[in-house]
Amino acid sequence: MNIIEEICREVQHLPEPLAREALDFISFIKTRYETKDMQMDYLKQAQATVMDHIWNNKEDEVWDAL
Repeated sequence: MNIIEEICREVQHLPEPLAREALDFISFIKTRYETKDMQMDYLKQAQATVMDHIWNNKEDEVWDAL
C-alpha cells in the first residue's frame, strides 16, 4: 500500500471535524512548500541580476562554449 492509499484509509475513519482539520493541515503543508519554492525562485532571480556583470563579460567569453 502506498502512502496516498494509507492516508485515505486513515482519513475515512475520522469524524467530520477531524477530517476537516486533516484537510486544513494538508492545505497548510501545500502552502508552506509553494511559498518556499517561490522564495527560492526570487532568490535565484536576485542572484542572477547581481552576478550578471560578473558572469557575462568579455574576459570570460572563452568559458561560454563549455
